[in-house]
Amino acid sequence: MRITRQSRSGFTLTEVLVASMLLSIVMTAVYTLFFSVISTWRSEDSDEGLHRRARSLLALLERDYGNLHAGGSYLFAGEKDELTLYVVAPPMDVEAGEGRRLMRVRYRFDAEQGTVTRAEAEVDGMLPSTVNAAGAGAPIASRVQVGEEAAFVLATGVTKFQMKYLWIQRPEGAYWRSKPEAVVPVSLNYHRSGWGLPQALEVNLTLAGSEPSRSPVDVSARYPTRGLNRQRDAWELARMMESGQ
Repeated sequence: MRITRQSRSGFTLTEVLVASMLLSIVMTAVYTLFFSVISTWRSEDSDEGLHRRARSLLALLERDYGNLHAGGSYLFAGEKDELTLYVVAPPMDVEAGEGRRLMRVRYRFDAEQGTVTRAEAEVDGMLPSTVNAAGAGAPIASRVQVGEEAAFVLATGVTKFQMKYLWIQRPEGAYWRSKPEAVVPVSLNYHRSGWGLPQALEVNLTLAGSEPSRSPVDVSARYPTRGLNRQRDAWELARMMESGQ
């Protein structure tokens, strides 16, 4: 009797190894491309987030500076990393209600925490007069009656939040009769209450990303003062700088 063997179709070990190698190469290429696309997307999204936070902070500061209360100009005071101003604007605290009101607003940079905080408190009644004898001997700002203060963290990851107060020296002579010339403003890192309002406020802000390899975002802005302010003579600016140090 004759026995017929049937041939079995299949893959040899060599074919399986070659196919596995090719599949590994293809999958490695796909993973590398996918990882590169994801990394690029995350990087762009991180940069956009930094720019968005910077724009939001500066936009809010610009709004407050544009809404300065004219009667509180003598209370305007600040350092290079904090600022106190009195504005007429709607509060950030939604529980305080809507509508514009007179508020004391403070911006403060905490270098250790890397945060910029905005604190607001509604002023009760009217602002005290600079010649009010009832509080004689006490700082004018201490006589301002305010309600409960609400604080909000505007930005994190801040490595620099520096403010400069710009003054334009009054030209000598009848400057209105001649062509105006460009003047370099006097830049101060502080502002004392009682000086009035400067001609402009300059802000330099730096935000760092969550990844150390990412470049920080540097933003600078300069806001002109819309409220009543006046230029100072050279001797006035010199006296201010001397008394403010």
